Amino acid sequence: MQGGVLRARFVAAAAVLVTALTVTATPAAAAAAAGAAPDDVAAAVAYAHQQGYRSAVAVLDMNSGGYWTAGDPDATYSSESLIKLFIATRLLADGNMSGFNETTAYKMITQSDDASANTLYGRTGGDANITWVEQRYGIPWLGSPPPQAGYWGATPVTAHGMVSFYAAVRADPVVWPWLSNAIHNATPYGSDGFYQFFGIPSATTGAGIKQGWGNDTPTGVPEQNSTGVVNGDRFAVAILTQGPGYGGALSDVVTQEARLALPGGVVRLPAPPPRLVVLGTDGLVYAREGGRTAPWVTETSNGVEVGSAGTRLAVVDKTGLLMVKEGGLTAGWVTESGGVAHVAVTTNRLGAVGTDGSVYVKEGNLYQGWVAETSGARSIGLSGDRVAVLTTDGTLMVKQGNLYAPWVVEATGVTQASVDGTRIGVVTTDGTVIVKEGGLYAPWVVETAGAHQVVLSAARLGVVLNNGTLMMKDGDLFSTWVVETDGTSSVSLAGQRLAALRGTEVWAKDGSLYSPWVVETGGAIQAIVS
Repeated sequence: MQGGVLRARFVAAAAVLVTALTVTATPAAAAAAAGAAPDDVAAAVAYAHQQGYRSAVAVLDMNSGGYWTAGDPDATYSSESLIKLFIATRLLADGNMSGFNETTAYKMITQSDDASANTLYGRTGGDANITWVEQRYGIPWLGSPPPQAGYWGATPVTAHGMVSFYAAVRADPVVWPWLSNAIHNATPYGSDGFYQFFGIPSATTGAGIKQGWGNDTPTGVPEQNSTGVVNGDRFAVAILTQGPGYGGALSDVVTQEARLALPGGVVRLPAPPPRLVVLGTDGLVYAREGGRTAPWVTETSNGVEVGSAGTRLAVVDKTGLLMVKEGGLTAGWVTESGGVAHVAVTTNRLGAVGTDGSVYVKEGNLYQGWVAETSGARSIGLSGDRVAVLTTDGTLMVKQGNLYAPWVVEATGVTQASVDGTRIGVVTTDGTVIVKEGGLYAPWVVETAGAHQVVLSAARLGVVLNNGTLMMKDGDLFSTWVVETDGTSSVSLAGQRLAALRGTEVWAKDGSLYSPWVVETGGAIQAIVS
């Protein structure tokens, strides 16, 4: 989630808004560092194998389709209590989740209660239940009926199939509301007294889980499975593991696998190829992905503002229509809203300021519903779990957490602001730049004066002075400034990538602050690096 907006207003993920708020999103901050999901998943299975355990791990990005595995994701493991997910799904899909069935099913999911599963198994197709799930959702690799009739715990399932199942039911409006509530309310201990917060719930917070444990494997070897949805229900995770030490050593192995697969409690996304997005003076939007030799791709015409983060690209056109695409540069557009004046984008959130000053944000995929946040706004910025709004009277408000968190007034008399990770930067009406790092109530540090724009990334800070001088610094807030160039009207910053707008020319550099500038194109009024 990074990007940069070159222009006045507010910037979406990692953007710069000269007259408003600039936000550099950081959902992929960890991904920019060494290692990402593929390495993390591989490390999880390697650890299990080193301890003498058989294991398969699968992680699915249910927004982008990214899929990472280790071990054999299509090898079968005994479902143990994972079959209870399929029982509940059948009840919901058939319209039978009410009364006794619902009470029993809720206990079955939240407490992993076996007696409840025994009661409901026959009512939902018995051994044929898994075949029904496969056919309903088109997941032929999910598994197969149990090898011995009625022994539901021995039902073979795959890690690939389990993450595919979560993606399918998350998109099923008949099933997901009830099932999501149940898996997000799992109890620490199962009804049999088994501690079921091993694995995923010991590695992250806010997960929706369904665990499995037992010795229903063909050879009688103990197995413990940890599956669910994490990071705001964006990712599906399945960790299937067999080996000795049931309930003690085996729980510890699965927990360590989860911590390796989710370092810091998050899925670390592979860094997307670097992008440069340009809005021309004629309203033409064009972009390229990769190095300077990569070809330009014409995206659309009649643009008035652009935003970019990861593989998301957003455009507001002259009619106020907001269009967003996700994936490659040639992906199709999704029309998000009309009556939009400004946009902010991260890899998991989308924000808009309406022509009437209203602010709306959505979280998750591009088809999620909007949440009304506030009114009287000039611009909006997004970064991680922070939403920042600059009002028409110059008040900067920031909230942290979910979309319904309370607002905190950060500063007044603001003309432009930038948000990235735990950093907030502000330009005041007299041109003073102040920056804070840490919590929303951290103290401000005065950085410089005579500026009209500030931009931020995790370890870099930049300002454009009123005389057109661009200055940058690396490191903490007290580091020394480096003069980069003159004649600059605005700058975009993403990690160690810079794009400066000098007149109508886009100048860019990557790496050290002392790297040479390269002229990328002309005829521009906005440019974003991400």
